[in-house]
Amino acid sequence: MNHGYKLDKEHKLYYGWGLPQDINSIAEVNDFETTLAFQGHAQKSFEVEKLPFPIPECLRTEEGKVRAEFFITLVYQPKLDPNRAFEYCQFDVNVGFGEYKDGSFSSKIPRQQEAHSFESELIKNGDKWSPIKVYYKRFSNGTNIENWRLRVSVLDREGVEAQGVQIPFTILITIRDIDKEKPVYNEMAKLIDAYNWEVSDLVVEQRIKI
Repeated sequence: MNHGYKLDKEHKLYYGWGLPQDINSIAEVNDFETTLAFQGHAQKSFEVEKLPFPIPECLRTEEGKVRAEFFITLVYQPKLDPNRAFEYCQFDVNVGFGEYKDGSFSSKIPRQQEAHSFESELIKNGDKWSPIKVYYKRFSNGTNIENWRLRVSVLDREGVEAQGVQIPFTILITIRDIDKEKPVYNEMAKLIDAYNWEVSDLVVEQRIKI
């Protein structure tokens, strides 16, 4: 899986979401971007939320708009039923990341290849019921959002008893300065500390073949 990069529709049929890069590229840290990893368990009728979600001030324009690129990768482990043919995946987990205003939430980072209306197209091209989903949005002109929220929700199949079922998930979010100049990494680190989030460094293991 190749987080933080776009893949066109033609090649996705053969490569999925891409091949992992080398270990040095994966562990690389750039000043103009920040990547956060979230792990948890999603369940029906219980939405996992992070509010407010910190956005580095350096990404805001003089008008207060957020000008940045957002990459989100969601991976989860759903319950599978081999007796349900192509409906073997029993749960669909989705990520919403966007504006929280006047008590309501509106996601602003769409899934790649999401502009479909019919169920068959959503499954084939929109990754519905897929345990790996990728979201992307580039706000070249900025977006006027003051309060950001991260939300995880669950959809189940008709006839499936979802009460009490917990689905493990991992979310990677990369926020990048479009011009690759702003101190996004340092500002996000300070914001996380100010918000008193419980954080831990990612441990990258490289196995040496003998």
